[in-house]
Order: sequence, then structure tokens, then C-alpha cells
Amino acid sequence: MLFVTVLPCLALLAPPDAAEIDRLVRQLGSPRFAQREAAAKGLEAVGEGALDALRKAAGGSKDPEVRRRAGLLVEAIESRDYQRIEGSWEGTSDRSLRLHVLRGRVVFTRGTQTSLGFVLGPTRTPKTIDFKAPRGGVVLRGIYSLKGDDLAICLPVRDDLKRPAQFAAEGNADCVTLTFKRAAP
Repeated sequence: MLFVTVLPCLALLAPPDAAEIDRLVRQLGSPRFAQREAAAKGLEAVGEGALDALRKAAGGSKDPEVRRRAGLLVEAIESRDYQRIEGSWEGTSDRSLRLHVLRGRVVFTRGTQTSLGFVLGPTRTPKTIDFKAPRGGVVLRGIYSLKGDDLAICLPVRDDLKRPAQFAAEGNADCVTLTFKRAAP
């Protein structure tokens, strides 16, 4: 009996399909404010899975309200990783390495400090992170994974190498994976 009661609830936990996302995007232009708000909340809850449809609507919908709301949702969803990555991190792959992230800047500390700007690509697969030295210097193109209080960053060992396509295994000569745990406050 419990199985019969729980089964319909499990369907609510499944991510919405493309047709449902499209329906919610169209609902952003509803004449009823409550329906527009419900659609926006639903799409924000879907998160990254709705980004393609939201970007398309933000750039090409004939309805100005859909364009406006879709654009705001794209910004909100993309900014989540920027908010989550902020703070202090302790190296787990290299215990002498520390990382402090605040407002688009990262400071690596291992004896000396290196401060770099960074840009995230949170909607790419794998997620991307690009570090840029001050005054237009070297750019390192890497990938990252952010799960709870665990952060992994994989970078090429030289700035003339391409962005890694996957996290490096030990002994890889072309890239290195740095792992961090969020520091206790």
C-alpha cells in the first residue's frame, strides 16, 4: 500500500522534460501575473536544465515579457556557481595550498600569493574556469567541479596547452587536478 502512495510522489521528483520546460517558458508571457511568477519559479527550480530554452527565449521571443523574464532567469541560474565558489578553501591534494575566492578574484596561496581574475562557464560540460593574470597576461583554461564543500580544478601545466577535456588522472604530464575542501568559518 505504501508503494502505491509513494509512486505518484516520485513522478514529481523527476526533472521536467523539454515539453514541460517549453510550456513554462511560454507561461512567462501569461496575462496572469500569478502564472508568470509560477512559471519563473518552476524554471528557476529546474536550473541548468532549462538554460538552453531560456537563452533561446531571451534572445528570440516575440513577447517582450518572455524575453525580459527569460533573461533574468538565465542570469540568476548562471550566477549560482559564482556565489557557491566564494569563500576560503583548503587544499586536499596539496595541503600547503589555500584558495580564497571573492568577487571574481581568486588568490592562490602556497608560501606566496598569486591573485588572478576568473570566469566560470557553469553551463558547459564539463564546467569551465578560466584564470587571467593582471594586465591581460597569461590565461589558463581549465575545468572545475563544485559539489557541496568539495571543489576540484583541472588545469593545463603550461599556458600553451588546451583546456582539459576531463579531470586528470595521476601521472598525466599535460594537466594537474587540484582538490579543495571548504575551510571552516
